Amino acid sequence: MDRTCNPVQVRLSFRRRTGGAYPVDSHFFRCLARRLGTLCSGARLDNIYAPNSEVTTLVLGHPAIRDRKFLVLRAHRQQPSLALSAEKPPNPQNAPARAMWLRKRLRNRRLLEPYWDWQGRRLAWRLSPVSPDSAEPEHQFLLIDLREGCDVVDSLPAPGPVGAAWETDGAEAPWAPNPAVLDDPASGLAEEGLTPALRRELVRRLEDSREAAAGLLDELAMPRCDSFFIRSGEAVVWRPYGLEEEAAPFDDALDAAAELAGMRLDPHLEWVAGREESKAQKSQRKKFSRARKAMAAEEKRLETMREEREIAQLLKAAMHTLPRREKLAEVTVDGPEGPVTIPLDPSRTVAENMDRLFRRAAKGDRGISMLQARQEELSRQEELLQAGRLPAPARQNQRKPDKSVGQSGKLQGIARFRTDDGFLALRGKNARANHSLATRHASPFDYWFHAEDGPGAHVVLKRDHAGQEVPERSLEQAAVLAGLKSWQEGSDKARIMCALCKHVSPVKGGSPGQVTVEQVERSLLVDLDATLEARLAMD
Repeated sequence: MDRTCNPVQVRLSFRRRTGGAYPVDSHFFRCLARRLGTLCSGARLDNIYAPNSEVTTLVLGHPAIRDRKFLVLRAHRQQPSLALSAEKPPNPQNAPARAMWLRKRLRNRRLLEPYWDWQGRRLAWRLSPVSPDSAEPEHQFLLIDLREGCDVVDSLPAPGPVGAAWETDGAEAPWAPNPAVLDDPASGLAEEGLTPALRRELVRRLEDSREAAAGLLDELAMPRCDSFFIRSGEAVVWRPYGLEEEAAPFDDALDAAAELAGMRLDPHLEWVAGREESKAQKSQRKKFSRARKAMAAEEKRLETMREEREIAQLLKAAMHTLPRREKLAEVTVDGPEGPVTIPLDPSRTVAENMDRLFRRAAKGDRGISMLQARQEELSRQEELLQAGRLPAPARQNQRKPDKSVGQSGKLQGIARFRTDDGFLALRGKNARANHSLATRHASPFDYWFHAEDGPGAHVVLKRDHAGQEVPERSLEQAAVLAGLKSWQEGSDKARIMCALCKHVSPVKGGSPGQVTVEQVERSLLVDLDATLEARLAMD
């Protein structure tokens, strides 16, 4: 580049090409990359998180970094940071697409040889193969760019400035800036290692002597990386000239990087958390509004049911004059202000209609009482939201409730029996209940029964542990329960297979209730006693 051109034009041209001067001093990054690269070499990538589009967290597994296992990167043109942390930054419950993309390509792979392009602020590791039979290229690299973020590449990109090279442990080249920069430090280019922090430092030293500024350039030819300083929110590898008392010293690049990340990343994450909380509050307000509307509609419905008590009272008062056992579409009775025509359900008798109206009114009373409690709780949550104390939302990734268990705790669609020896037997009433038996309610050591050569109900005989002996009588009774709800139910005898539940698994993609049996323990030929169900039933 022509050094005779206007320095201001040089800086503006550089900003147009690179988006602005690098906000992390390249010489500090050189020390940090060397330290991180060798320390993390051999680490396993356990997981990847992304609090937002700028921040990426790599969870590393390695004895050398047990106390700091989170490599946190904020890729940004003005306020980037890269540091090892002992704490994982907060993350959304649902991982963004970029994090899932990285997980697919990085999880459980190891970081091998490190490489760093210190003038381009990029750090990379060669990755271990995905698997011996993988179709991925033989060599891939994890690339960390302070401006662009994390990526998985098949080859290392060209280094930043012309003449630069990717360095690795034991293969580092000294930095040789143009000595003419001392004549005009402001014209130095950040892409050549003359970052804004270094240019400002050179200006301060030149005010004292040219030798002091030249000495700094000589020191940075191959920085020692044994002392670091943070000045005005920037980390550097030299003691700020004339401002020693204002600089915070660090002996390790990791500690300096952690301090810098705390200054740059924490406020950003707090802002993100505040924005997310604002979104959550807005979502919660909409949720509360929908709940209010639903409760208003429910209250109107329940009040209508309660009003049916008056109609039931009129029917009760006139019941001695009405054909109570007949099924009518309507009846006319005397009311307080004259005759009243009451529509009835023609599928029920007059007396049954009256009883139904009383029951619905009582149900409305109970519903109103429960609804008032719900309205009070909603009002309490709205007050918390108004005070800025957002009620904790339900976890999105919590386990879904088992629909086969009702509010009373009873198994829905599953009949329960107790054998004469005290063993619990469960039998599905439909295909979904059969599926639930196999996937939710059976232990691996329980016994499973099913009719041979045809459709039928699934029966599970529960055991306390794998070594528990089951009397023959209980096995036969469970087999009879299976036979009575099978294609053999009209026969005197039935052939029933018995297997351990660990050998029974649902057919992937099949209809509910379809299973495969890997190993049958035995086959039982039993007499189908139709009275056994009623005698052993528990419900």
